[in-house]
Amino acid sequence: MKRYFFARFSAGLALFAASLFGEDLAVQYSEVASGFNAPTQVTSMRDGSHRLFIAEHSGTVRELNPQGEIRLFLDIQDRVFERDGFCCNEQGLMGIAFPPAKKPKDHFFVSYVDKESNVVVSRFEISAETGLGDPASEKRLQVIPHPDVNHFAGKIVFHPTDGLLYWSIGDGSAGFNVIFAQDTTTPYGKIVRFDAYAEERPAKLEIYARGLRNPWRFSIDSATGDFYIGDVGENTFEELNFIPGGTEAGKMNFGWGVMEGYFCYEFGECKTEGLDLPIFAFDHETGCSSTGGETYRGANPAWQGKHFFADFCRGTIWYTKRMEDGSWMTTEAIYWPDVAVSSFGTGDDDEIYFVGYVFGGLYKLNLMDAPMGEKPPSSEDAARGPRKGRRASSKAQ
Repeated sequence: MKRYFFARFSAGLALFAASLFGEDLAVQYSEVASGFNAPTQVTSMRDGSHRLFIAEHSGTVRELNPQGEIRLFLDIQDRVFERDGFCCNEQGLMGIAFPPAKKPKDHFFVSYVDKESNVVVSRFEISAETGLGDPASEKRLQVIPHPDVNHFAGKIVFHPTDGLLYWSIGDGSAGFNVIFAQDTTTPYGKIVRFDAYAEERPAKLEIYARGLRNPWRFSIDSATGDFYIGDVGENTFEELNFIPGGTEAGKMNFGWGVMEGYFCYEFGECKTEGLDLPIFAFDHETGCSSTGGETYRGANPAWQGKHFFADFCRGTIWYTKRMEDGSWMTTEAIYWPDVAVSSFGTGDDDEIYFVGYVFGGLYKLNLMDAPMGEKPPSSEDAARGPRKGRRASSKAQ
């Protein structure tokens, strides 16, 4: 994940930018809470309590109740690796997931990078007395050594139907070392899955999808089982990738490091047969780091099934939807807010929330009665910027 520092824009300037760049003003956002320290995720327990849980990079999780009160839910800073400095700090607390349906809510799962630079998934118990996560209860479920200093990824999500825990792991490379994402003998550059309730530890990891560079955030549509994966690119393109619900493990290959975006990664010819193109890609004139989002399943029927995602650097938020002919229509919804969007999540109300890494805010998407001004981007707009090699083709999704 690439991190930069941005100046805060006034509300008036943001509104001016919205008018200038054709933003869909049917999508707005409001601040729910502030003061979080480099938040990396927001999620809910799905227990009807309407609490939100905000993971922070340094190794803490905070709980926000409906009355607006915030308390420390978990503190594992003593075992989380956090590098000094702001620019390239990719280690830390990466993700949190609560048990799937029909499982008791007395525990939860966390993904993080430990002091030895391993990527870890652990289970923690919730104290019956305090209702807080118990740091002493940790049971490590997966520990994978990481071969370099960046591309850790690290989100964890339970599938709504198969009950398995899905985990994004970066390609484990630095610079131009891109070999791991295509190597089916390693977990790097993959979405993997495992049974978080298996008696054996570690449970067997299964590669679900490969060919990813740094899939920092991904989500699974609760209604369809569709996957949306935001994959952070190298020097030219950022990607949003899609896996239809019900797809068998190992069927999807998103092409890294053969391809970046819609194009061959290296100059000249490349073998693209069997590779899956992103449903949307944007260049580095538009942004710099893809933040995968959430699919709307809230109370507003006009927005059902639309998937919201963002660019971390400029904060632009888009939504996309699949058309009847199988094509995708992607619309710019919010242009350049004063938020470095690091992650999206949903509450008990199925509404979409997001967090801002730089200024530490928690925000809610406010959706008007219906979308405005939807029109698909041209092929040139969708893939603008310097070309690497020839444009690639792929199998239909």
